[in-house]
Amino acid sequence: MNGKSELPEGWANAFLSEIIIHALGGEWGKDIQTENTNENALVKVIRGTEFKNWEKDRDKTAALRLIKKNSLFKRNLKCGDIVVEISGGGPEQPVGRSLIIDQETLKNSKYPLICSNFCRQIRINPEIDSSFVNYCLKYAYSKGDFIRFQSQSINIRNLNFNDFVNNTPIPLPPLAEQRRIVGAVEALLTQVNASRERLDRVPGLLKAFRQAVLAAACSGRLTEGWREENFEKSISQIEIDQNDTIINPKIPATWQITQLFKLTDLTSGFAFKKSEYSQNGIRLLQIANVSFGKIIWDDLAYLPHNYLEKYPNLCLKPGDILMALNRPILGNNLKIGILKNSDTPAILYQRVGRFDVFNQDLKPYLYLFLNSPFFILNLQKDLQGVDQPFIRKPKLLNISVPLPPLPEQHEIVRRVESLFALADSIEQRVATGKERADRLTQTILAKAFRGELVPTEAELAKKERREYEPASVLLKRIREEKEKDNAKVKKRSRQKKDLSK
Repeated sequence: MNGKSELPEGWANAFLSEIIIHALGGEWGKDIQTENTNENALVKVIRGTEFKNWEKDRDKTAALRLIKKNSLFKRNLKCGDIVVEISGGGPEQPVGRSLIIDQETLKNSKYPLICSNFCRQIRINPEIDSSFVNYCLKYAYSKGDFIRFQSQSINIRNLNFNDFVNNTPIPLPPLAEQRRIVGAVEALLTQVNASRERLDRVPGLLKAFRQAVLAAACSGRLTEGWREENFEKSISQIEIDQNDTIINPKIPATWQITQLFKLTDLTSGFAFKKSEYSQNGIRLLQIANVSFGKIIWDDLAYLPHNYLEKYPNLCLKPGDILMALNRPILGNNLKIGILKNSDTPAILYQRVGRFDVFNQDLKPYLYLFLNSPFFILNLQKDLQGVDQPFIRKPKLLNISVPLPPLPEQHEIVRRVESLFALADSIEQRVATGKERADRLTQTILAKAFRGELVPTEAELAKKERREYEPASVLLKRIREEKEKDNAKVKKRSRQKKDLSK
C-alpha cells in the first residue's frame, strides 16, 4: 500500500498476520434434510455468492445448513470478524474479496453464522478497529494487489492464505484516528452507494420503457396522431374477439389482423453430427449463440467450407431474423436477434428458427412485433415441455399479428428506433455514472489510507496540546503480546511431549 516513508506522522506499517488473533477455515455442513440430532445445530453459511450484495442483503441469501455443535463453537462468527474468500472467483473476479460481520447482521440473523470451506474467518486484535482493516483489504483488492497471492486451475482461483496474511501490509494510524477514518468513510460511501442503488434501478425502468414502447407500437397508440394527419378514414378502435387485450390488443380500424404464416415461413436447422465438425471453416449457429436481441459467438463450432454448397437453404445472410426454439423465453426476455455482416457466413443448426419473411418491406415492423409483449405472451401460452420448454413451428406461425398499412409501419419503426436510441443513450449515461461511482469509492479509500480524509491524531494532539499514542507503540505492544502467547503455546506443547514419553 504506502511505503513506510509516505506514512503520515503517528502511523506505522504492519502485516496482516501481525494483527490477527484468530484465523480458521469454514465448513459447508450437511443438508437440512439430514437427520437432526442433539449434536447438530442449524446455521447460515456465508459463501462467495453473498459477497457481491452483502451491504444490502447481508445473510438473507446465505445457505441454511447443519453442522456439529463443537464445530459451531469454533467457527461461530462474532461481531468484527472478517470473512475472506479464498477459493472460487474467475478470470474477471480474483479471490480475496472480504466482508465484515457487524452487530446489525448478528442481531437480525435468525441463526448463527459461519463461513463456507471456500472462505476463512479472521479475527483482528481488539486494539485495532476491524472495520478499518476491512476497508484497507477492500481497497487493496480493488487495485488488484491480491492477484499475486492466487493460484488457479482451469475454472477456479485459490488464494494462498499464508502468503496473503504474511505479505499484505496494513498502514495503521492510532486507534482513535482509525475510528474517525471509518466514520468518515462510511458516511461518504453511504451517499455513493445510495447513488449507485438509484442507478441500478434504471436498467429495469428502461426495460419496462422499451416494452411499453413496443406495446404502443403494435397496438396503434404510438402513431395515433400520425394517423389523424395521414388518413381521412375513421380510426376508431376495434377489439379482437378475445377477452385478454394484453395478448390480443385493440387495433385501429385501418389495421388488420393476420397470422404469421401469411407473412413469413420458419426454417429450422439441421442436427449435424459431431463427426462432421471441423477445426475451422464455416461457423455453425447454435442455440447457445442466440441471445437477447443479439447474436453472440462465445460457443463456437465449425463445418467445412463446402457445406455452404451442400446446404444452401441453411446458409445465413445479414439481416436474417433468428430465434431460439428451445427455451425461447427467459424472464420475459426473448432469445431473438438479427444477423450482422460480421455474423456471416454461418450455417443454421437445429432448434434455431430463421424467419423467411415473404415481403422484405415488412421485416422491420415484423421484427418489432416479434419483440413485443403481445408476441411473447402468445408464445408463452403455446410452449410445450416443462424442463426445456419449446415451441412447435405450426403453433408459432399461427400467432396473430396486428398489421398496420405499410406507410404506418415505416413511421412506427422510425419512432421506435428514435425512442430506443434515447433509452440507449440513458443506458450509456448510467454506465458512465456507475464508473464514476466506482472511481469515487476508490478516491475516498485512497485518501483515507493516505491520512487525508480526516485530521490525523498527530495534528489534533499538537492543536490540543496533548500527548497521543503513535501506532508504532500500539503495534509494539501487540507484537510483544503475540510473542508471549506463542511462547505459552510452545511451552504447553513441550509439556505434552514430555508427559507422553
